[in-house]
Amino acid sequence: MYEENPYPRWIKTNIRRHNLSISEILTSSPISIDLENYQSPDSPDILVAGCGTGQHAIQPATRFKAARVTAIDLSLSSLSYAKRQTAQLGIDNISFLQADILELGEIDRQFDVIECVGVLHHLENPYTGFRTLTGLLKSGGLMKIGLYSEAARQDVIAGRQIVSANEFKPTADGIRACRQFIIDAAREGNNSLSQLCQRSDFHNLSACRDLIFHIQEHRFNLLQIGNYLEKLGLKFLDFEMNFTGQLANFRNSIKGLPAGERLMRWHEYEMELPDTFRGMYQFWCRKPKN
Repeated sequence: MYEENPYPRWIKTNIRRHNLSISEILTSSPISIDLENYQSPDSPDILVAGCGTGQHAIQPATRFKAARVTAIDLSLSSLSYAKRQTAQLGIDNISFLQADILELGEIDRQFDVIECVGVLHHLENPYTGFRTLTGLLKSGGLMKIGLYSEAARQDVIAGRQIVSANEFKPTADGIRACRQFIIDAAREGNNSLSQLCQRSDFHNLSACRDLIFHIQEHRFNLLQIGNYLEKLGLKFLDFEMNFTGQLANFRNSIKGLPAGERLMRWHEYEMELPDTFRGMYQFWCRKPKN
């Protein structure tokens, strides 16, 4: 799929080079995560697992001082695009490699930070991939994970059901026909499909294929994620998202509670406001220091 439709397609991206450590970035506004006793490495080794077309890998490469980024993906088309784009931008601290996340356990290497956003939920067994990445994380290291929310993707589920029921093909013509079908249904009053039409990815062929034609998609709730973290021996730190208004007030109201209790409170909040994590859950966790 990603050989035919590299994702995401991008031409320009906002780059702001920072000369700050990991802890300085993550503990300051607007992220403001409590990293407790975390000590930032001088030159962090960072793994971006599932880098796609490179846009994700650029963020840690320019965000954290003296970062050395290894970015892996299965798709050669995506990696080629990533290498061309980063070369044009003059970014030289990213090494792009073709690799399968599930086979990374064979490498004799560990990382200070691992980022894997929008990838594990497309694996046959997301927990296996999560466990493999945990094994690659240094003691005391940080991990950023991005996973789809079941509650926030009801519109996507409705779209995927239409693809299946009408046997739309993942070709340019098939995607266009499917989109028109969905638009027509939305105009007739289907609220879920109206919500789907408002997603930016719906209006781009490659992105739409990833959105509703993907052959494999898992979705989660925060109780399941909490269970994963407990089994893997990882500590939930906090979400990285745009905390403003009611969202910021809620976050402040549970500040200081144990990690498991905060996740439970976030779960309850999401059940009342299911669009809270409409993009996906993006959260930081930490491997205990030996």
